[in-house]
Amino acid sequence: MPEDSIPTQQQAVLRLIVVDDSKAMRDQVHLLLETEADMEVIGEAQDGLSAVDLTLELRPDVVVMDLAMPGMDGAEATRRITGELKGIKVVGLSTYSDPHSIGAMLRAGASAYVLKKSAVEQLAQTIREVLVNGNGRSGGQHAAEDQANPQTEELQLDELLDALAHPVLLLDGNLQVQCVNQEFCHTFQIPAGDVEGLPLKQTGQGVLDVPDLASCIRAAVAKPGTAHEVEIEADLPGLGRRSLQCCVRTTERAEHGDLRVLLHIEDVTERRRMTAHVLRYQRQLQRMAARLVLAEDQERRRIAADLHDRVGQSLSAIQMQVGMMRCTTVSSEQLGALERINQLIDQTVKDIRCLIFEINPPVLYTLGLEAALEWLAESYQSLYGDSLRITFQDDGQDKPLGEDVRSQLFRSTRELLLNVVKHAGAHNARVGIRRDGEDLCIEVADDGKGFDPACLEHVDNDEEGNGFGIFSVRERMVSLGGSLQVESAPGNGTRCRLTAPLTL
Repeated sequence: MPEDSIPTQQQAVLRLIVVDDSKAMRDQVHLLLETEADMEVIGEAQDGLSAVDLTLELRPDVVVMDLAMPGMDGAEATRRITGELKGIKVVGLSTYSDPHSIGAMLRAGASAYVLKKSAVEQLAQTIREVLVNGNGRSGGQHAAEDQANPQTEELQLDELLDALAHPVLLLDGNLQVQCVNQEFCHTFQIPAGDVEGLPLKQTGQGVLDVPDLASCIRAAVAKPGTAHEVEIEADLPGLGRRSLQCCVRTTERAEHGDLRVLLHIEDVTERRRMTAHVLRYQRQLQRMAARLVLAEDQERRRIAADLHDRVGQSLSAIQMQVGMMRCTTVSSEQLGALERINQLIDQTVKDIRCLIFEINPPVLYTLGLEAALEWLAESYQSLYGDSLRITFQDDGQDKPLGEDVRSQLFRSTRELLLNVVKHAGAHNARVGIRRDGEDLCIEVADDGKGFDPACLEHVDNDEEGNGFGIFSVRERMVSLGGSLQVESAPGNGTRCRLTAPLTL
């Protein structure tokens, strides 16, 4: 036993509490301190809250406090203990050696801070100094000296970089490599000793000597503390041509007055490949959707033609036959029955015509999109005229369009106008069509209750299916090389703008 640890008659035994969430660590610290003749561990706690309660109960001379614990951490427990019991000292004992952790404990009221890896050599002496001097300068300085030691700092930096999953280089202000992590060595198949001290452009046989990367680094150096990103193409050993996302951040070390450049490299080749695959798949779906719409329109036209040519003509023939029978019938009773039959035929013919217009309005193909939209506005006006006033505007300019484009624009406009009727609660609505350079613009606007357009981004989460009409219109416009813009706000109505390229 060391001579300075043998108690004398004047030397009191120091009463200690050990606090750590690890029982194994508590046992080791307990065993370590019990070997000191002038120290006695009178209690243990596994978290900050129980440490506060135990300290209030036992009133020890010193509490040896871990920092990171579940629930209440060591810093908060220290703050409470030193705030309520002025005579009790706290010595921090932790694996964390960073300035933030050390500062947190010291600011909370700890008299000293000892690293667990140095506990065997420093903990007991630091406890004695805390009680003698009021603070453990030698014990507290050990952690600070470890922080200030350049070799220790570089070792900690190496450990941090090696923990990262992507290649990382640390450069000095002259863009010479100071260190690299293990992932960089693995990815570029270069031993660390072969690159440290080299200029960046010579690293890995010039793989990183790329003008775009050099420009990105210059921009970061010009504004220390900012991050800059660039994507480059490079040939990696054994991997071939790869897409690399490079992030550059610069920092100035105040204590040394020098500049450091951190270059983080992520291989995004597979991500880019998957993104390109998804985009190709989306384009295929859009083309397929466009073909389906065209096929549907063709089928609508066929059905409308059949209704007109077959059913409509048959009804007209029947009506002619009824007319001939009326000319040869003298009985008033028979005339009355024939009149009723004729009225039913008239109504059926009207219903079929309306159905034909609903399925595929002939006016769209005979007179064009402008006439079809005007007819659409008039039709909705006649149906909902009591509660909604609908107007139509046309700039009168020539608007050449392909047949399939006309059909999709008509259907999209009808979907938007139907939304006004069903959901807007509007008193006035307007359908406008105009030419804008090489594009066609159609606007459907209303003075209704409006909504937040952001809700259209979450259509897939709407169990009632609200918003799918707008979604389908937008997809239809994208397939045409156009767009749908929606402007709205609660209480301020809605304006939807369809844009599509003209056929020039």
